[in-house]
Amino acid sequence: MSDMPDRALLESKERDELLQIAAALGVEVNPRARKNTIIGAILAPDGEAGTGEESSDGSAEAEPASKAPAVTKRTRTPAPPADAAPATGADAPAEQPAAASDPGASTESAAEADAEAGDAADSGAAAPDAPVAEEGNRRSRRRGRGRDDAQIVGETVHCDGLLDLRDEGYGFLRTNGPLPSADDVYVAARQVRQYDLRRGDRITGVSRPAARSERNPALLRLDTLNGEPPPEQPERPLFDDLTPVLPTDALPLAGEQGAGALATIDRLSLIGLGSRGLLTASGTRSASPLIASMAAAVGDQHPDIHLIVLLIAERPEDVTDMTRRLETSGEVLASTFDRPPEEHLAVAELTLERTKRMAEAGADVVILFDGLTRLARAYAAGGNGRHQPADTVGAAITSTLRFFGGARNLEDAGSITMVATARTSTGNQVDDLVAARLQEAANLEIALGEGLPGTAELDAGEASLDSDRSFSLGDHR
Repeated sequence: MSDMPDRALLESKERDELLQIAAALGVEVNPRARKNTIIGAILAPDGEAGTGEESSDGSAEAEPASKAPAVTKRTRTPAPPADAAPATGADAPAEQPAAASDPGASTESAAEADAEAGDAADSGAAAPDAPVAEEGNRRSRRRGRGRDDAQIVGETVHCDGLLDLRDEGYGFLRTNGPLPSADDVYVAARQVRQYDLRRGDRITGVSRPAARSERNPALLRLDTLNGEPPPEQPERPLFDDLTPVLPTDALPLAGEQGAGALATIDRLSLIGLGSRGLLTASGTRSASPLIASMAAAVGDQHPDIHLIVLLIAERPEDVTDMTRRLETSGEVLASTFDRPPEEHLAVAELTLERTKRMAEAGADVVILFDGLTRLARAYAAGGNGRHQPADTVGAAITSTLRFFGGARNLEDAGSITMVATARTSTGNQVDDLVAARLQEAANLEIALGEGLPGTAELDAGEASLDSDRSFSLGDHR
């Protein structure tokens, strides 16, 4: 073949140049073939494979059939360059799935979108056989070599937070309060199923740093679930399956030497564990001072009861003041008025779910909630209420009633007591409709200021824990 280049010239060229020469001559070779193989294919007459080194007598020593790529003669489309070869099987990058859209949690893990795929990986399911890369293909060798190990840099750390689950089955430990943050820990769906985790569970454990394709660290080991080692936990009852009963234990506030508004409440009608109490205030009158007094009384006189003060759409300075008052006797969970309605709902609903988990375990919890009608506005998409569509207002009322109905006394379990504020006569359609429906759901109503139509003061002898009670405190605040 006088018109063909000699072997010495070909061996001096780079592999990519040899591929281009083969393409120009119409010789089809595997883009991943070794250099000697390409040279042999170029020098072989009529497409015969001449892939080995020449022997001493000038003949080419054939390469074993198991290693020699198929070589055929072609006259049209040139062979693609080596870099254009598709990455399949072992060559494909082992990236984790992209993050699912979550408007309320922009910092959450990119691995959250495909929990089932992660479960298959955790269970050790073997991948289908992938083609083995050519020995000389450095690009293929680089891909997939220790990729997962290289992504994780750093030491494991202790984590503690409330579990916020998604409908897809995975969740996040909220480590800085009920709202999402960059420090939240991703919990895989496999772990949720393994430990029968529920929204609102308090979890402690160990997390690993986020991998290169993730935004959040991931839970590596679960140490305690609601204060107990998970293997030792008996089968937990479901809150909705427990039987609600009338309050049987009283929650006195004023004490033996008490006076003022708290003494009036104790004298006219004691609050029972599991009650749904409603503090109604008309116009501009505020129930916040009474909530603060009740919080201080519960924290001082009932240290065995878990106290939560929930503030929705409240002023930041009032949140700070309440937090400092209850620094040792209770906890304050809040979303200030300058935050979007979605955050109001996230704080309120995760707080209620947490109390349900505590009640399932037999604990008594008291929630003092300042802003129940403001929560209804958040359910109504934050509008002014006057121009909301009827179905939106109806959905807001239903959601608020469902939240308020979470307070109850449970048979053979704990209790959730909720005393919440509701505003009336504000000119807001949502406020008025919600307040009217809440009065029907409450088993204790305290009206601040002038008494509401139909309310009456009860004598001390008429007050009992198993009756609906409504009275006015007048100006006693």
